[in-house]
Amino acid sequence: MTLRIGWFTTARGPGSKGMFDNVATAIQSGALDANIEFVFSNRSPNESNNTDLFFNEVEKKKITLLTLSSKDFKKNYKLSLNQNGESLPQWREDYDIEINKLIDNQEYDIGILGGYMLIFSAAFCKKNYLLNLHPALPDGPTGTWQEVIIKLIKANSKISGMMMHQATKEVDRGPVATTCNFEIRNESNEHLWNQLLNYSGVMDNKEIQNSELFKSIRELGLAIEPKFILATLQSFANQTISVHNSQLSTNGLTLPIDLSSSM
Repeated sequence: MTLRIGWFTTARGPGSKGMFDNVATAIQSGALDANIEFVFSNRSPNESNNTDLFFNEVEKKKITLLTLSSKDFKKNYKLSLNQNGESLPQWREDYDIEINKLIDNQEYDIGILGGYMLIFSAAFCKKNYLLNLHPALPDGPTGTWQEVIIKLIKANSKISGMMMHQATKEVDRGPVATTCNFEIRNESNEHLWNQLLNYSGVMDNKEIQNSELFKSIRELGLAIEPKFILATLQSFANQTISVHNSQLSTNGLTLPIDLSSSM
């Protein structure tokens, strides 16, 4: 049975577009038995040149495009915490309610967060099964990909990886569907590690982010991300992994499934 995908993105830059294009190409070629039922973005047309380029691609592929500018929505609310103690401000809770209204008549099996730069509310995550790509292993660092790489360098880590996990109110800590691991310290970048580790001064996060080692680790991850996302979607498309009432199940395999050998 063809896997039905809902795609959620802010589409800030080429990374988000590349992720989407790679999946769409695999579907078109028949390599992936799936269909992207709709794309939702928290930006509206004419809000960003990069996002508009992404929207053009979506429209060329004749995929339903749904948009609701979070920037415009936010203007009507004060940035105070909810009275119930939730970490998201009230406008974010209400914004997600409006997204639910927009996608309510869309039938899809899983949602993919492809460069979606907002945290969904707990209520939205409970109603919609959403898979998020995180550039670290389940026991690895949390945060943005920049923060993850900085933490890995500071910890002198030799191995990293990535995972596709269910988006929940706990950021980067939802149930994990798939993982893969790879070396971030190898012969090709050993000299860069030595340069940084032998540095006698105090290097702040900005300096680490501007280092050649940082760029090297990022390139290693970018080379694997498209293949990992496709392999994960294949696992859902061939029903190696299934979703029932927002719960994952497999045909006898233990979750998360390690896809390292497929990379």
